[in-house]
Amino acid sequence: LELATARLNGVTSDLDKFQTRMEELKHIATNFSYPDELNNSYKCMALMREDVANMRSLWEFETLRIQTTETFLVVYWGQVSPLEMEDEVKGLFKKLKEVKVDRKCDAYMGIQDVVKKWTVFVPLVGELRDPAMRPRHWT
Repeated sequence: LELATARLNGVTSDLDKFQTRMEELKHIATNFSYPDELNNSYKCMALMREDVANMRSLWEFETLRIQTTETFLVVYWGQVSPLEMEDEVKGLFKKLKEVKVDRKCDAYMGIQDVVKKWTVFVPLVGELRDPAMRPRHWT
């Protein structure tokens, strides 16, 4: 996560530098009566900023997902609440689908895979936590 955040910060910094350069070019283009020639470049920059913002939101979701699943892992067995866990994982999956990023992106697919594994794992915890499980089932 730290590397992804650092990379996103680097890209944002580069975009800021390009923005400054674009302002300089706009001044020159205006002097020669061609300011409209930079419109496509501005549109491209806006799309790049949007992509960076979308990826940043994906990594923020991943931070939330890690925090949520880490809390599941530190709960004592006697205090495990599988129904609450299942609701939280379903909520995570719903939030993941709301993230506006390319669904074919490797990062999205990897995060989606992890959340899907949790949707399979949590019901198993519920079955093992069921009061019908007697000590003889564990031996």
